[in-house]
Amino acid sequence: MRVSFIFPLFFLSSFLFSQQADTLESKGAIIIASLEGQVTVVNNTTLEQLPASQVKAGGLLFDGHTVKTGPASKIILLLSNGTVSTIKSDSALNIKKFTQEKFDPKGKKLSEMKGEPSSSQTVMDLELGDMVFDVKKLDKRSSFNIESPVGTAGIRGTSGQMGVSSAAGATNLNINMFKGSVATQLRGSDISTLVRQGQSFSAGISASGIILPPTLGKVPTSILASIEADLEASEGATGVTSVGDSTVPASEGGENIEDEAPSEEELQEQDAEQAATAKGIDDNGSSEAVALDKAGLIDLNDPEKLKKVDTYVEATVNAAGKFAEKKSNENADSDPDGAQR
Repeated sequence: MRVSFIFPLFFLSSFLFSQQADTLESKGAIIIASLEGQVTVVNNTTLEQLPASQVKAGGLLFDGHTVKTGPASKIILLLSNGTVSTIKSDSALNIKKFTQEKFDPKGKKLSEMKGEPSSSQTVMDLELGDMVFDVKKLDKRSSFNIESPVGTAGIRGTSGQMGVSSAAGATNLNINMFKGSVATQLRGSDISTLVRQGQSFSAGISASGIILPPTLGKVPTSILASIEADLEASEGATGVTSVGDSTVPASEGGENIEDEAPSEEELQEQDAEQAATAKGIDDNGSSEAVALDKAGLIDLNDPEKLKKVDTYVEATVNAAGKFAEKKSNENADSDPDGAQR
């Protein structure tokens, strides 16, 4: 049986946060937009299931719970930062953390917002199964990580599918990007792989615990169409439009992305973008910010420095421009032929 609940999407922030302590990390709200089949929610601390009267369309959840779906079942979750997650059959998603700063709704609808209404911190763990995520553009101070037994996907505002499967003692991770990109980092590694729109990523852990090397490819058209169908279904249940337009990204079919050798400049840009995405920096000024971090001039792991990264980048670029202008003037003054030019 399928049950859906269409919400009036005006924010009721006093309701969302009224029962939470007045702390720096207020609990964000997780609304059950739709569910069908067998769905259970378990408290991570007590290991007790929530009563069926709470696990229903229109029900409200908070972090610290694990959502489990049975065969031919699924649940659509709407987070108060605008994120929509569809948890498909035979899956287990542990919502470890979802905190969000309080905000003034100002009569706006969630469906009208291009980004989240206030900064948030989200950590989910896809223990097993399949989920489709649709994350609104995040605030610079926000983070959204989906963990798995194989690795973690860092998200800034994008949509796609992530799956975890297990067979014969081995565990496999698959990511298929519909829009945007994610920075994926395998367990025990400090290197991120950027998975872009239309790309697939796969990696695994063998039965003996060995991390298998990741591979990139193109997402098959059939999977892109399946993701789009899930995004449309979630939009129908929540009223929240998917990130960007709803057009399926073009696919040349059978073309191997790894055969397209990028230039050295493209590799450097991708490396900077990966590092920036992993640290929660927007595209603008990402290469300059990472360069400053590598030079030891700023520490991007420091939240206070991260808040001011745009200011640091702007000041550095301006200073570099003035220095170049000064050197140019000095060279012109020292050139004996300069006066004759």
